[in-house]
Formats: sequence, structure tokens, C-alpha cells
Amino acid sequence: MSRIVPSDLPPVLHRRFRIHRSKQIGQGTFGSIFSCTDLNTGEDLAVKVEPNSKDSLLQYEHHILKKLRMFRGFPSVYTCSKSETHTFVLMTRLGQNLDEVWKKNCRTFSLATLAYIGIQAVTLLERLHSVGFLHRDIKPENFLFSRDNTSQELFLIDFGLSKRFQREQDGEHIAFRTGKMMTGTPRYASVSAHLGMEQGRKDDLVSLFHVLVYLLVGHLPWMGMAGSTDAEKCAKIRTVKMGTSVESFPNLPLPLATFFHCVSALPFAAVPPYAFLRRLLLDVGRLDKKALTRYGSAVFSTEQRFLQTYRYEWMEECGTQTVLVSTDENRPSSPIVELELPKPKRTKADSLEEGKSGPFAWTRSKSSPLLALFGKHHFSIANFLATPTRDPRALTHLLDSHI
Repeated sequence: MSRIVPSDLPPVLHRRFRIHRSKQIGQGTFGSIFSCTDLNTGEDLAVKVEPNSKDSLLQYEHHILKKLRMFRGFPSVYTCSKSETHTFVLMTRLGQNLDEVWKKNCRTFSLATLAYIGIQAVTLLERLHSVGFLHRDIKPENFLFSRDNTSQELFLIDFGLSKRFQREQDGEHIAFRTGKMMTGTPRYASVSAHLGMEQGRKDDLVSLFHVLVYLLVGHLPWMGMAGSTDAEKCAKIRTVKMGTSVESFPNLPLPLATFFHCVSALPFAAVPPYAFLRRLLLDVGRLDKKALTRYGSAVFSTEQRFLQTYRYEWMEECGTQTVLVSTDENRPSSPIVELELPKPKRTKADSLEEGKSGPFAWTRSKSSPLLALFGKHHFSIANFLATPTRDPRALTHLLDSHI
């Protein structure tokens, strides 16, 4: 990618938008992002810039964002234009990314905050997938918060590496192929991506799992790999990643491990069970004893209630009045038809049972999401997931039989 020279940019676009060429606020996959002001309204915006090329990735990203404009959680785009040398996309200016907030919060998130972020992230990926696109570069830097310090809403950005996985004409899924170049950030990419396999929806979710583990544990086993070239470093990351089991992560909550096993066992073209994955993340939040004490177990009974009530710990500490995330009731409907899970009834006994064996204990109670999804097959699947020598093909068979 050619480096953007700020002095080469025009000071004003369309006689309305002033580009603050000295204020670069970000770097995307294939472009730079500068601060910008609407001279008519005084609104602060962001302008993403890339040098002109035959296949403009910025115009492609603009195309994807237009398809997503019916949904919350994505930057609004104002205009896409070209000069003789550059392509510009004007969009909503957002705040800090997930990694920046995590570092400011002493490099730690509570289980409830991790669940709150994870539930939103799964929903954002579901919305992106519903319009037929994969992201293929899920990482903390691509999840941003609003500039409004009272908002808890998460946004997904940077679609320069996105790819259509469904044909627009008939919705047919792309074919599985091998021998592809690795696409994405090596630290968070799935093993399939490292091995040059065609990516599907499941790979976005595997990358999200790696992000959540990083935010919870603070480290991934393949971090810090050195190499004389990017290819050598990527190969070392792949080797370590392939030799690392989920059970080797320290203090990993069982619902989060189940999240990984469920996603990684999906067939290439399968529609992920997004609602079930959010239910697992809600179970992660339920393991937060401090949040349980403050809010009560009833807050974790449904995703909607959790999103309407819970506040990030750093907002609690400073006493900020928060604007909570929109819930399922006012969320735009998705074209994808997902499995509707029965909402389990929770009892006081269920709440007391949780957390008896340490902070990451997870009860197989009657209200377990595994039971809600698989009914009487819950225990066979839970036992399967706890078996070190399990064969992923067996879980695929169970999922195919009961989803």
C-alpha cells in the first residue's frame, strides 16, 4: 500500500468537508483515516483515504457499508468520491477501539463485561453475514466504541479484507477451496485460514473466540513469535496454534470453551447458531460473582435483560449515566433464519449452584443452554466436550442431528 502524504490531500472536499490533514486518527487495512469537519453543521466526521487504484478497496468497503446501513453497530457513510490521486469515504467518527479501552482498564475485563462485549460482537457478525459478507480480519482494533462516553454500544469497522460468501443472484454459498493465501491478522486468524483454506462464517467466529480469550487472559500462546520475515513469523504462529488445545488456556470458562468447540465443528457452509452462541456468552457473564451480587441472578436470565441493565465496570467506577445497547426488540430483523431457542426458566437453586467450584465453574443445571438446545442430548454433548481425546467429527454429527 502506498503511504498517504497528508500534504497531497485537498484541504476541503465538496466545498463542505474540511480535512484536518495533521490529525490522522487511524490506519485501516488499505487506507489512512483523518479527522474531518462538516462546515455546514460543525459535526466531527472521519474520512478514510486511499491512493487511486484499478480495484479500489475503499469503494468496495463503501459498497458493504451501504448494505449494512439498515443495522446498528456499523459506521454511517456520507459519501464516496475520487480526486485525480485519491479515493475518499466520509463516515461517522467513532471513539477508542477495544484494545485501547482494555489497556486503559489495566488489561483486564470482568467476565460480565467480556460477555457483554462478546454478545454484541456475535450480533454484529450475524448482521454482516446476513448481507452475504465475511469480515476476515476480526481483531480488537476493529471493534470501536462510540465517542459518546455514556454509550456502551460496540461498532465493527474496516471491511477492506471482507469477501462475499453468498452469490447475490441466488444466495448460493461459495465452494470450499484450498491453496489460498492467508488473509487476516495472524494472531487472531483461524487455523483453517493459516492452512490456506477458504474461509467461511465459522472462521470469523473462531477469530472472535481468540479475541475474547486475549481480553480475558491477557495473552495468547502464540504471541511474541519472532521471525526474520512475515512468512516465517506466520508459520511459527500457525505451528503453535495447531499444537494448542482449548483446555490449555488458563482458567477458561467452560461456556467459552464450548463456544469454540461448537463453532469449530461446524461444516464449512453451515449457518452458525448465533442465538446459542450468545446464550453461552450470557453463561460466561453469569459466572461473574461480583456482577451477580450487584445485579442479582435475574439480570442474566435473558440476553435482552442483561443488555438493558449491565454497565461496564469503568462506567460504574466513575458514576457515568450510560446509554445501554439496543436489544432484540428494536434490532432490525435479519434475513437469516436462525434457530429460536426456548428461554429457560431459572430458579434460585440454579443461581446458588453456579460458582461453587471456583470463579469459572459452570453447572450443568436444568437451565443450561446446552439442555435448552439439545434437550436430553445435553449430557452426552457436555461429556463429549469434556473428553480430551474427542473427535471433532463426532460433535459435527451431534450438531447436524439436533440443530
